[in-house]
Amino acid sequence: MVKTEQYRSVGDAIADYNKGEMHLLIFDGAPAASKTKLQIAKSSQLILLPTGISLDDLEPTVRLAHEYFSCKEKFKQFKVKLLKPISN
Repeated sequence: MVKTEQYRSVGDAIADYNKGEMHLLIFDGAPAASKTKLQIAKSSQLILLPTGISLDDLEPTVRLAHEYFSCKEKFKQFKVKLLKPISN
């Protein structure tokens, strides 16, 4: 079963996760750096940054990745892997 829920804050979602009733917590948001996104990233074990292959898609995603890299206390072992798009 997959439960979906909206939370008022990242802290509320993480507190709910820490109760041990969930095995996975997924945050979805716009591709822009913010304090909220950095808070999510610092609490994450895996960060996926989906993007298209055009420069218009790649540039904001690369900027966001650089913002995450600047949080060195959490992302010392941050790895980047570019995945090839699946074509039909």
